[in-house]
Amino acid sequence: MGDTTFTEWLAAFSNRYAESAPESLAELFSEDVDYHHTPFEAPVRGQHALTQFFRDTLELRRETSFKAETIHEESIVGWAKWSSTFTRKGTEDPVRQEGVFRVVLNDAGVCVELRQWWNSLEPGQGDLMRDFDA
Repeated sequence: MGDTTFTEWLAAFSNRYAESAPESLAELFSEDVDYHHTPFEAPVRGQHALTQFFRDTLELRRETSFKAETIHEESIVGWAKWSSTFTRKGTEDPVRQEGVFRVVLNDAGVCVELRQWWNSLEPGQGDLMRDFDA
């Protein structure tokens, strides 16, 4: 799979996401990347657009954590499960997210496609926050 394995790519992604570093994070993706944030939205296409997407997303958060674990790695494709917590700026609401993503790397170990499926747990969702923290 080239110079970078999926596990190494995933570690770099996790660190840069937790550091809220959009430009550095986008460097892990190819110039012509297709980034599928959710299965139902049009993908973010290209590294430039993805950098802006990361800026817009991460500027609304503070105290971000991101952890990921490889589920399966084969050839140029890797699967991971991930979890993230952050505080939403402005409302100071705690948010928890969990998901899975599928990453396709090129021969240089750069992501050319990412598809993810995730769910979010936020205040106002009944007693879910209390129940999950119990």
